[in-house]
Amino acid sequence: MSTDQNILVKLNDAGLQLNNKWLVKGVSLQVEKGKIVTLIGPNGSGKSTTAKIALGIYKKIDGSVEKYTNKVGYVPQKISIDWTLPLRVNDFMMLTESLNKKTIDEALSLTGVIHLKDKNLGDLSVVANFKECYLLELYQKNLIY
Repeated sequence: MSTDQNILVKLNDAGLQLNNKWLVKGVSLQVEKGKIVTLIGPNGSGKSTTAKIALGIYKKIDGSVEKYTNKVGYVPQKISIDWTLPLRVNDFMMLTESLNKKTIDEALSLTGVIHLKDKNLGDLSVVANFKECYLLELYQKNLIY
């Protein structure tokens, strides 16, 4: 059972229409603190659009979005990086924000990838690359302390 104190974001009959076509229509859901939410559906069914509505990326929507925190991060399905660049994990962590050594080490330790710190991103598996993207986003939103 949820209480309003646990709600991070709530969508009420939310929808997005572009060029007279509904991308998403009539979505109601709430995301609670400590819960993992998975949106499942075929390609083009509106999963990413729904997530972007919840995050407030789309402003002109039908329905409403109630956000109870700004500490929500978004990790895109795909990231456009030339993996052949000689970019180490440590350098990647500082691409969009200047983080100190202690902060980076804590993030990598928390997720069990501290041993990859000086590895070239292009040499890592897709899973490790995704984990690094996720870590960066969490730190930017102050969701890992």
